[in-house]
Order: sequence, then C-alpha cells, then structure tokens
Amino acid sequence: MFHLYRAFKSIFLALLLSFGLPPNSCRFTPSCSHYCDQAFRRYGLIKGGWLCLKRVSRCRPGVAPGPDLLP
Repeated sequence: MFHLYRAFKSIFLALLLSFGLPPNSCRFTPSCSHYCDQAFRRYGLIKGGWLCLKRVSRCRPGVAPGPDLLP
C-alpha cells in the first residue's frame, strides 16, 4: 500500500509542477505541495487526494490568498 501511496503522490506532484508556476508562488499557506503531503499522510489516498484536488482547484484569480489548513 505504501508503494501505491508514493507512486500516486509522485504523479500528483508532477502534475502540479507541470503548470509551470515559479517557485514559492503558492497563494496559500501552507504551500499546495505541503498541504497535499499532509492530506495524504493524515487522510490516506482517497480522502487526501480529494482534498488535494479541491485545494488545487481554488488556486486561481478571484480566490483570496492566505492560510488554508486541513479540516
């Protein structure tokens, strides 16, 4: 199961990096990659993945930047 987690995490983070964002450009605190890492560790593959997708979907103009902690 741990290998599946690491593979999914690697693929998901690679997709995040493919957007071509400059380093330290995350609108939120903690950064999206740190948030996703925490979500996977705390909630597992399914719920953690869902929380990551929701977080990344909020990364757009019109959404107020600032702290966004795990539920």
